[in-house]
Amino acid sequence: MKILHETGVVIVGGGHAGGRTAERLRVFGYKEPITIIGREPHLPYERPPLSKAVLTDLNVRSTPELLTAERWEELDVNLICGVTCDSVNIQAKSVHLSDGRVLPYTQLVLAMGLTPRGIPNLGAIKEHVYTLHTYDDAMALREHLNPGARVGIIGAGFIGLEVAASARSLGAEVTIIEMAERPLSRVFNRTMSDWFVQLHRNHGISLLCAKTIADARSEKGAATLNLDDGQIFEFDLVVTGIGGIPNIELAQAADLKIDNGIVVNRKCQTSAPDVYAVGDIANMLDERVGTAQRLESWKYAEDTAAVVAHVLCDQDGAYDQVPWFWTDQFEHNIQIVGQLQEGATVFARGNPGDPKYLAYYLDADMLLGAVGLDCGGDLRRARAAMEKKAPITAKVLAKMSLAPIHVQPASPVPVS
Repeated sequence: MKILHETGVVIVGGGHAGGRTAERLRVFGYKEPITIIGREPHLPYERPPLSKAVLTDLNVRSTPELLTAERWEELDVNLICGVTCDSVNIQAKSVHLSDGRVLPYTQLVLAMGLTPRGIPNLGAIKEHVYTLHTYDDAMALREHLNPGARVGIIGAGFIGLEVAASARSLGAEVTIIEMAERPLSRVFNRTMSDWFVQLHRNHGISLLCAKTIADARSEKGAATLNLDDGQIFEFDLVVTGIGGIPNIELAQAADLKIDNGIVVNRKCQTSAPDVYAVGDIANMLDERVGTAQRLESWKYAEDTAAVVAHVLCDQDGAYDQVPWFWTDQFEHNIQIVGQLQEGATVFARGNPGDPKYLAYYLDADMLLGAVGLDCGGDLRRARAAMEKKAPITAKVLAKMSLAPIHVQPASPVPVS
């Protein structure tokens, strides 16, 4: 066991949130040592391009890096790649690595991210099953997304739909199998879900809702899936996209407070002194809506990293950002800001699928959330209004051509 004696900030997790924390620390003036411990062999990189450009552009041969190796050297950040952190000693303020080293810390930042959720009954076809979470996952999957390849995607969430769009653009034959009665039901109302269904079907994708897998087997070099309704499909490869599980084992063993991730306050502080959490694993109370939230998004990684960097540089820092998320599917960009809450009063411009479709979700005159299609400028203005807590008047609604609509309750979409 090799004990190193240089203290400073140790960041466990070499992904987007961890890498951005280190970069922001230097930008904000932190002078002490910074060490990033990452289980992947790559420098910190962004994940959104994995399901889009990395899959579809054969000229992309490297990770979408946050910074180059030269820039990390300029910032004097110590990168330990391809190594895991086995345990944290809160009392001794040290971390134990899988290669036997022990690193002391002054402050510890946890940024371990997620692990894709598995599907137990796919064991018989494991040689055909792929996930998309890392750059290596994307490169392995890309080799098989050829014209005519039969691709089964389990899960019609954002990742599943984005992979479906990318695979179809490469000429693959794509079938999506979704257990829920409609795609993205936790995010959108039925009308918007219906639009996603139609978008994918218009591009030749079969999207089956309210279906589960009864049995899976490998036959003649292909994966055969039997659905609960008796339908049988043969696929060359199967991609699972049913969400991720926060990597909280390290925090649990260190006796940090856990609740759907690592519980943090608005300064991203955990229940232990000098220990912080950022990105996908950080669960924080959203004072705007009064509920805790753990956001899995590029923006949340950026914002929580900046908060911790401000705090550790003895500057004012507290998370007070409006959630923002986007997805690119085929020719469309869909953006969401805030919360699209059930029971809100909805004002919309056009219908889902119309050019520049926009919807505002209001509680009285306060904007709770907005969703837009191919109208990024409108969403930026909506986010600014929410950040300022500016009331949305009838004049504002009229200027944006937003009219009240009746939101249909959640109900199934056609399943075939």
